[in-house]
Amino acid sequence: MSKKLRKWLRAGSPWVWFNAGAVAISIIMVAGLIGLLAFHGLRHFWPADVMQARYQPPGLPATEVIGELIESETVLAERLQDSGVDVDPAKNFYQRDLWKFGNREITGTDFGWLLTDYISEKKFPDALTVLERQQWGNFYGIPIALLERGETLANSRAQAENDSLLWAELQFRLDRAYELREEISSLQGQELGRVNSELERLRLLERALVIADEMSPTLKQEINENRATLESRLLVIQLRLNRLKAEISRDSVLMRAVNNSEVQIALEDIVRAYQPNQLGLPGKFAVYFSRLWEFLSAEPREANTEGGVFPAIFGTVVMVLLMSIIVTPFGV
Repeated sequence: MSKKLRKWLRAGSPWVWFNAGAVAISIIMVAGLIGLLAFHGLRHFWPADVMQARYQPPGLPATEVIGELIESETVLAERLQDSGVDVDPAKNFYQRDLWKFGNREITGTDFGWLLTDYISEKKFPDALTVLERQQWGNFYGIPIALLERGETLANSRAQAENDSLLWAELQFRLDRAYELREEISSLQGQELGRVNSELERLRLLERALVIADEMSPTLKQEINENRATLESRLLVIQLRLNRLKAEISRDSVLMRAVNNSEVQIALEDIVRAYQPNQLGLPGKFAVYFSRLWEFLSAEPREANTEGGVFPAIFGTVVMVLLMSIIVTPFGV
């Protein structure tokens, strides 16, 4: 070993480069993992095209299927046979597709596997609509009529499979339902909560005065007057809420789903409606960012399986800040 090399090793330069390389590799691995998770997670918000097809396994009647194609995989024929599926004994492998059917009130399940060999007549009609709902998940179908207080609106029934006038009227009435929902949420979360909080404060004050034996007729009268004022405000808010709930429940849409079944859906239950098969790239990005923002900023719904994660994010951030404040004096 040359003198120059020994001097370089004793100076510690190799370890500096080794440490820098290890840190760089760690950063690349962490960034790659985050990127992989982001790629597979964020694509969930992309509005995928909705397919309509005919599915007919051997020995069974043909059925119509509508939904989103999630993924495909190749499976052994023996595995399918063990699960009770009729397969060709001469064929060793089958390809099957995972579909998101939605329409739980019809199908009973959100997802299902279909064998690719038995799927035919695939098409992507522009009129196929995705309705994201407050509960029961997505609904896939074609809007065929609008109803107001249970009665079909004149000239609202679709004149063609892709009726732009019907879709425009549906969007107009959905915007109205969204505004009413926001107003109801504001009344329930702010004004109603504020009045109830004041009533509870009065109740606790009255109880404290009684326990301390400091209640006088004057104080009693003042508390009763304040309570009467708050109760009258509460009644006004409740009447307004009842009126808004009656207004938001006015409209509904009649949808044609699989096998020509018809389902009536109240507009107050719809979170978002779009027709992905006729959306261009700008339209799909608009839906994508709308869904992503809802995930980050909205509260969860449907037993925490849909909606947003804002409470969890807020709690996590607050906990991190509190822990940072607590451990800082200890030099951590």
